[in-house]
This record gives sequence, C-alpha cells and structure tokens, in this order.
Amino acid sequence: MPGAEGSCRCGTTVFRSQLRPALTDSFHRPSPPVSSFRLIPNEFEPAEPAELGFEPRVLAEIRPGIEDLIARQRLAGAVIAVMRRGRTVYFEAVGTRDLARELPLDRDAIFRIFSMTKPLASLTALKLAERGALDLDAPLEHYLPELADRKVLEPDGVTVVPARRALTPRDLLRHTAGMPYGALGRSAGEQLYLQARLLDPHADLATLVSKLAALPLVSQPGARFTYGIATDVLGRLIEVVSKQRFDQCLSNELLIPLGMSETGFHVSPESFSRLLELHGRGTNGNLAVMERPESSRFRKPQQFLSGGGGLVSTAGDYLRFCRLLLSQGEVAGKPLVQPATLQAFVGNQLLGSSYPITIADQLQPHQGFGLGVSVVCQAPLTPTAPPLGEYGWGGAASTHFWVSPRDELAVIALSQVMPFTLQLENRIKPIVYRALRDRG
Repeated sequence: MPGAEGSCRCGTTVFRSQLRPALTDSFHRPSPPVSSFRLIPNEFEPAEPAELGFEPRVLAEIRPGIEDLIARQRLAGAVIAVMRRGRTVYFEAVGTRDLARELPLDRDAIFRIFSMTKPLASLTALKLAERGALDLDAPLEHYLPELADRKVLEPDGVTVVPARRALTPRDLLRHTAGMPYGALGRSAGEQLYLQARLLDPHADLATLVSKLAALPLVSQPGARFTYGIATDVLGRLIEVVSKQRFDQCLSNELLIPLGMSETGFHVSPESFSRLLELHGRGTNGNLAVMERPESSRFRKPQQFLSGGGGLVSTAGDYLRFCRLLLSQGEVAGKPLVQPATLQAFVGNQLLGSSYPITIADQLQPHQGFGLGVSVVCQAPLTPTAPPLGEYGWGGAASTHFWVSPRDELAVIALSQVMPFTLQLENRIKPIVYRALRDRG
C-alpha cells in the first residue's frame, strides 16, 4: 500500500443488521426495454466551459483527438460527455455509427456497456444493505446456501483445501471471492471456470450459482483481487434478498428513480436504429464488424441477466448515474443513496496482497477497488495524471467513465471496439485535466 500521504482513505463502511422481510415482486414479469425516450430538452445542453473553470481552447482538442483515432482505424466514432458541478460542459458525438454507410454518430446512440453494468449492480446491492435487507459481512451461504463449505484450488493446480473463512457479499463487491472469468485460461483454475461455461446466455442466475457450487475458488476469500464473475453472482444475491428478478430490482432501485429509461437488457423496436455496430480487428488490422444491430441479442429480452456485463445504455443515461454520485446520493434535491453508502462504494477496500488490482494479468499501479469501482490511491505525479480519489470503470467494448470528487467532475467516453483498449480514455483524460484551470 502507498504511504498515508498517498493512500486512498475513504471509509469501509459496514452495513450490519438482521434480515428484514424482503420486497416482493414477480420473477416472471420482464423488465421494460430501452425505450424511445430521448434526452429531456436542454437537460444536457453544454454550459460555457469558462463558467465552470475550463479553458475552452484546450477542451476543444477532444474532437481532433478522436478524429485522429478514427483516421488511424482505431475506432469508428465516440460520444464524449464532460460534467462539472452537475452541469455539462462538453457533450459531443464524433465519427460514424457504422462502417459501410458511414452514417453520422449521434449523442443519443445506444452502446453495449458490458462491465460498466457492474457499478450499477453493485450500488443496487448497497442500497439493499443500507436498508438492512443485506449484511455485507454475513456468510454468503446465509443467502446462497449452494455456496457453503467452499474449497480453494492451490497454486499447484491440483491440491484443493478448505476455505479459511466463508465468502461474504463484501467479497463479491470488491472481487475478492476467488471467482475468475477464466477467459485467458492461463491457470488450472481459470481452465476450470472456462470449461464450466458459467455465463450461459440460455440459463438464468440461479443456474449460474448452481454450476458455480461445483467449482473451487482460485484464492482464499479476501486474499486477492480476482476480476471475474462475482458481480453476476451478486445479481443472484440481489434476486434472493429482494425477491425480484435482478432487472426489476435494478430498475426499481436505480434506473427508474434516475430517469435512466435508455438503460436496460434489451432495446425496444422503436429505439433499435440507435444501437451501434460492434467492431473488432480484421486480418489487415483495420476495423471490422463483429456484430450488426439487426443480429444483436439485444433485440429481445435476455434470459441471462448479467450484473457483470449485460446492459446497454447511452452517454446521457450514464451521466445521470454520475450526477447521482457527484451529488452525494441526491436526485433533484431528494436523497436516493446515503452518503455513507457512496463512501463505501468509492473508497478503497483492498489491503495487503490484494492491492493493487490486476486485470487480465496486467498490474494496475496505484489502483485500489471499492465496492463497485476502481479508485486511484496515490497522489498524481504529473498535472494531467488521475488525481487521488478518482474512481470509475470501463466495459469490454472500450467504454469508460471516471469521476474526480475533488474536481467535482465526471467524464463519459463511449466507443464500440473489442477487445478492450484504453486508447480513448488515454487520449481524452489528459485533455480534460489540462483544460481545468482550478483543479481541486
């Protein structure tokens, strides 16, 4: 861990209570699709950058920066939104929505946000915890008995030993549950998870947990940050505690109160024209179409409601989520999330060998993890480096968001390119911080 001067000192609030009668609802009523709702007129119309401490000339460098990535076939287009003190200072779409017709990209385009689903799922669970319906430090088996008596696969890939303690909901939230995705398949444990096909699009979350029960953890509970399926398991935990389908609880707790009607697990027919192509790399290294909107799984309701990566959204909708975070949990002046809950959500929860985090075997220096987002735990070494306490996350199709509490700033940067790359974030972030004239 960094020294006290550079460490992230947000609290690790513990929510403890007896279980209360859970909310009731039907497991059979599907959630509403992403609707044809458009941005509220003028809700996100940019203010004058200078009024909010930005140098307009520097902020204007965002567009040519993206145009350079487009010219080099790194992406087809992007939507960028910058908010400070609850007001938008930049909100632009640059590039095209498809490769063949080169139709212009609009800022209300619908993106596959993949792992940017995780913060929404995590905050939903924390809302249940602040009401006393969920104890973050209770044994997970109290809620999901299938996950009792966990075994752990040792580093030799052969030996299996009992877990030293029970898993907890907190382990799911901070990815210390020893449950990898297994996508790389570089270890015996990852191979087991890969072969188990846990994220089956034709199954449900209960089936996921049942299959998971047959697998060992790849590390002792709480011992190591292991990025993987923990947030999908969290989705099932939310279902059990709330007695609602995960998508229904997510909508009731966050999406509806925030007005995020363009965020969901599928897209309505009248909005489908706004879903973008998904791009990858062709044999020549240039962009190639991976998925066209007309063949997308988001055309119909999903069976597998992935809390780890199942949502589509828009830049405007995710701005609404970030505005909640910047406003200390208030929506239109009314509390939706308690400040202590947000402190736990964004404060580093990792200690000892679990810090800093590692993603796809790549160490992320000075990055801790809260109860749903990564967080910068060292003071910046350069003026344009991420500040201490900045938090955020990204998605597999190169979507990004970050929030700097000290600067009262939130940024959304969305593209649709796989595999995941930081090229868009790395291009935009230094411009935004360089444009700020009065950094906190």
